[in-house]
Amino acid sequence: TGMALHRDLTGAWELGVGAEPASWRAVQIPFRERAPVGYWWLRRTVEVPEQADLGNVALTVGGINEVYDVFVNGQLV
Repeated sequence: TGMALHRDLTGAWELGVGAEPASWRAVQIPFRERAPVGYWWLRRTVEVPEQADLGNVALTVGGINEVYDVFVNGQLV
């Protein structure tokens, strides 16, 4: 078995309210300002070491929003 993977995802993220990358802006999570109203995207790159055990992965997003989708390498997971 590989090693457990723990990552603190607080800090710098990109936030977009549209599909155009030019409309994305840097934000800090947890939000230091009021979260946008309506639908929006958050994106961030997370490096995963080769020896990490990906057979049993859990992800928690916390209090960002009540409904969310998670994508890995562009695929909905």
